[in-house]
Amino acid sequence: MLEKKYNVYKNEAFKGWFYNQQAQGYQSLVDLDEIAAIIYQFADAYTTENESFLRTNGNWIESWIEHHEKVLPLFQGYYRAKEIISFSKNSSPWIGLFLEDHYPDTLLHPLRPIMASSQTGEIKEITLERLDGDFKEVHTLEELLEKFQNEENCQYDYKELEQCVKNHDCDLKLRKQIFDSVVMCIIAEAKDFESGYQRVEHFVKDINDAIPDLNMSITEIGKEVQKLEMLQNKKLVKK
Repeated sequence: MLEKKYNVYKNEAFKGWFYNQQAQGYQSLVDLDEIAAIIYQFADAYTTENESFLRTNGNWIESWIEHHEKVLPLFQGYYRAKEIISFSKNSSPWIGLFLEDHYPDTLLHPLRPIMASSQTGEIKEITLERLDGDFKEVHTLEELLEKFQNEENCQYDYKELEQCVKNHDCDLKLRKQIFDSVVMCIIAEAKDFESGYQRVEHFVKDINDAIPDLNMSITEIGKEVQKLEMLQNKKLVKK
């Protein structure tokens, strides 16, 4: 039963969700084969045989993410868009979206740019000031999308905004599935409870250090495993 949780090929609930979201427009950065490969690669790194390697090479996950730019936005939980406005190593990039004005002033271009933080989705205020309407209560991409969706005759075509928010929402759910599956795989492959627990602790510490906003909880993981009764009534959460 535990294998059905971490083996994405056998996890029918996850596959159903993943393919359904793609059919609804989700632009995933990885396919099912790549997801499975990441899960097994991460879990394999936290085996007894690799303990000395992990101890002498710092945060293995942080290094792995840096060398796999394709999945960087997925793992870091960034908002994605076609335009990257700026980037520096010490801060997340800004993204650029465009709204098409259905009723533009003849002197103005119909495209209206929106700049937002790729990390938080917070919109640069000056770009909102260039739009027609009241945007005082709008601060994030989600709030902007909700405002447009609630307008009976929206002045703007907001397809790019809608795509960005959908991708971000699905990315966060997919990221959680991947990391939860890594934990389940580590536990399933452990020779005993104690070594499995130690490996999971190591993984959770590394993943939280590599992705500060993730806040993955060892306690929540323990509750999930206990609920599934996959450790033969042995508790993962230490008292």
